[in-house]
Amino acid sequence: MVLGRSLVEVGNHKPLTDPRDKALLPYLFRPDGKVNQEDLPNGDARCHYQVAHVPGDPDNPFEATLVFAKGQLKELSAKSTSNLERTFPPTTFTPRTDSRPLGSSNLATLPNETLDRIAGHTASTNPNGLLALRQTQWHLNAIADSHITPAQRFRINHGQMLHAAGHDADQMRALAIRPEEEREAVMEGLKTEG
Repeated sequence: MVLGRSLVEVGNHKPLTDPRDKALLPYLFRPDGKVNQEDLPNGDARCHYQVAHVPGDPDNPFEATLVFAKGQLKELSAKSTSNLERTFPPTTFTPRTDSRPLGSSNLATLPNETLDRIAGHTASTNPNGLLALRQTQWHLNAIADSHITPAQRFRINHGQMLHAAGHDADQMRALAIRPEEEREAVMEGLKTEG
């Protein structure tokens, strides 16, 4: 999270029990306007800010208060400025304990069956998304590869050569769905020309 001029790592916290708090939490990290920051005697920093509008919450607007030190969020709380009884309880955050870089997902820990379902769903909803999915992680690449259609495989294998010969994306798609003999003839012609 970027807060003012500081990058603040959120870390871990105890699970929230109130469904309203669970729904509110992501919005508490979205300041709306100026962030007021004060340095505390112990070296921590405390920030106060108005929270961006929370859709569907009748207790809008909210004001958040968070405390952080050395780039690590330590505590977060919030209160509604329209309903004084509605608060987000003070929640303590601890540093992350896993070694993954921030923003990474550890797809390698998922079972192959789950990765196969992800690839299958992606292929059925957005065939071009499958090509992008192949580039997310080497293990998922191998699984997603099994869902590639012959037309997509043709574009993967020959797209650079076709592009260099002046074919645009529409022409490549049209050629990819032609019978294999025609595709091979075009590719052989390009090889002899080039």
